[in-house]
Amino acid sequence: AAKGLFHRAIHQSAGYEINETRTLEDLNSLGLELAEMTQASTLEELRQLSAAELLDAVDRLPSDTIFGPVGKGHYLPFLPREASRLNKLNDVPLMVGTNANEWLMYIGENDSLDEYLNTYDISEYKNQVQILLKGIEPRHVLDRIATAAEMLCPSLTMAGNSTRPAFVYQMTRVRQGKHWQSVGTYHGAEIPYVFNTHADWLETGEADYQLTGMMQKYWINFARTGSPNGETLPAWEQFSTINSQVLNLGNEVAMRPSTDIDLCTLINTN
Repeated sequence: AAKGLFHRAIHQSAGYEINETRTLEDLNSLGLELAEMTQASTLEELRQLSAAELLDAVDRLPSDTIFGPVGKGHYLPFLPREASRLNKLNDVPLMVGTNANEWLMYIGENDSLDEYLNTYDISEYKNQVQILLKGIEPRHVLDRIATAAEMLCPSLTMAGNSTRPAFVYQMTRVRQGKHWQSVGTYHGAEIPYVFNTHADWLETGEADYQLTGMMQKYWINFARTGSPNGETLPAWEQFSTINSQVLNLGNEVAMRPSTDIDLCTLINTN
């Protein structure tokens, strides 16, 4: 459906979308629930609802309700993972990546390892996970699991399945200051660098501005040509499942093996 509408794709910290399983049947059920809550008896009555009325109804839905593209419906004939596996995604060059600590600031005090292993259906691999993440502070263990399952592993899958050049980054830059050290390279941390929108409340030093300049050049080059590389930039190699090299965007900007490949292997078995 999107063929010819765009010629490159930049996919930042949203790998989980490839795993979405919402179907037209699922969303039809949600629509009927909304209709009942708003006392609308027809589609036309639903369409006549004001934004305020609709948002009020949405606020009363379960907190984990997600709205988004629908697979196997009128516009998307495949679920995202199925489309990726069958090479049915729009065939364009891809830039995709994640941040090192996507989940860290969302972890609650009472969150447990068993809860996370169960959430991502890897409870049977508990011993292997503990060996892979041995010596890491418990809160960071949970972050590594969730960041891998939600962001990193599906992003690597997208890049590995791409039939066109794919370039993968992992951002590891942590701002100075006690607060930023506590949340690490959080979800959304790359955005002020990409757009050079470092707000006053963001502790921004010379190293951050230097990284900003490099990242903007990479992003602009990719948008223009389909390759992020430029004469003054460290080389960004195309992704290959043979060695899973990614571009580290941190205190050092250079190619290195992706983190948590073995963890992704466990996660991807299910």
